[in-house]
Amino acid sequence: MFGLNGKELIGIYLLLRRHEKDFDKVFRQLFLRIESCLYNYLSIEELEHIEEIYAQDIDVLAERGFH
Repeated sequence: MFGLNGKELIGIYLLLRRHEKDFDKVFRQLFLRIESCLYNYLSIEELEHIEEIYAQDIDVLAERGFH
């Protein structure tokens, strides 16, 4: 197993979100787990603008205690 930093997790989430219509059960569960994690650290408004957050050169999740 390996860990991801917050910026990597957001990147994976964005990639998965682009292909959501093609998910099988495993990818759907993974996507929902990542989304749930993001909801624990980001507001609904931030999630609506997550592409902009990703484009910034900061790890917003690390700033909020994500490990």
